[in-house]
Amino acid sequence: MGVLLLNGARLPINAERRLIALNLITGERLWDAPPVDEIMTVIPLYENGQIVVVSRRVQKKIFAAEAAGAAMAVEFSPLVLSALPFPYRFELERLDLATGKVQWKNTRERLAPARRA
Repeated sequence: MGVLLLNGARLPINAERRLIALNLITGERLWDAPPVDEIMTVIPLYENGQIVVVSRRVQKKIFAAEAAGAAMAVEFSPLVLSALPFPYRFELERLDLATGKVQWKNTRERLAPARRA
């Protein structure tokens, strides 16, 4: 789509990290915004010049509980590892590529595995 996203970049005028969008042809900075924790994927929406950014964010309480549980476990079998809580939540943001304006935001917790009857 002709835009390069740089997450966690620093501008010379500011020491704070930012999410920056650059025009790939001209190198011009289109916009900058607060950085995203950990980008997992970016889905382009070609028909309207927008993107959906999917990132994950650590849930600190669950992460601490998972680390404690792993430290106490004697044997790491796949069954034990699958029972530990997933310490991340997923965040989705729909952005306009030209302006960086957020169209909508949504947060999803990890989905539980389907139960068999």
